[in-house]
Amino acid sequence: ICEHIRNAGIDVDGTTIQVTVSIGIASAGSESTIANTRELIFAADQAMYFAKQSGRDLCVASSALPPLRL
Repeated sequence: ICEHIRNAGIDVDGTTIQVTVSIGIASAGSESTIANTRELIFAADQAMYFAKQSGRDLCVASSALPPLRL
């Protein structure tokens, strides 16, 4: 997703603007410590902020982060 958006560019009045995204991903499965939707959104949000702080234009899974304090 990041690569596709980075390479696409957006045309605005004849000028191509380069766009990037930072994405945080979280999942809740049988082995997850995530108990509810609120915690799932919090975990994805923390992963997104980590992606931004790590240079942006990244996709980060919450499972790659240290354990979160919920």
